Amino acid sequence: MGQEKARTIEERVKELTPSEKDEMFKKMDVAFERVLKEKIPLFTALNIPHEVLDFTYDEAYRMYRNGHFEKAQQYFELLNLLDSKDKNFILGLAACLQMRKLYKNAADVYDVLANTIPTSPLPHFYKYECFMQMNQYDEAKASLEKVIELAGTSPEFIQMSDKAKMMLEGHVANFPVANAGAEEK
Repeated sequence: MGQEKARTIEERVKELTPSEKDEMFKKMDVAFERVLKEKIPLFTALNIPHEVLDFTYDEAYRMYRNGHFEKAQQYFELLNLLDSKDKNFILGLAACLQMRKLYKNAADVYDVLANTIPTSPLPHFYKYECFMQMNQYDEAKASLEKVIELAGTSPEFIQMSDKAKMMLEGHVANFPVANAGAEEK
């Protein structure tokens, strides 16, 4: 017995009858309503087992590690749609964007990550890298300062803090603040 060729979602949807499509859209409406009212992730509202997300994350991370950033980005985008509060999904998406040299988009997603984990200096460290690539030196400096502030004396972030301090010293010496001369009149 031969294996049936895997069909795409588009092919499956085209085969649905009008009443099956109506039923599918009703289920989606109910799911979206639950997301908004109950403040639950979409994967929960759709009754998708967390194991499916775990598998998808593993695949996305494997693609990222193997340098397939565009495909990994697609998987991380799906994961973020299904659970927008998972820090690993957000970080994965931002890292893919950064590796694809989409620095503005990556910095924006690192902002989302910073809001998700507000006490972590990590998103700000990566934002620094993005801002440097975009020649936005004032923003890069502010990101390093935020890294140092959030890292504090936490043993978990001491190396990052020390590195940020050294980078900030070099940054100030090599990239003076754009408005530095504005006070001299």
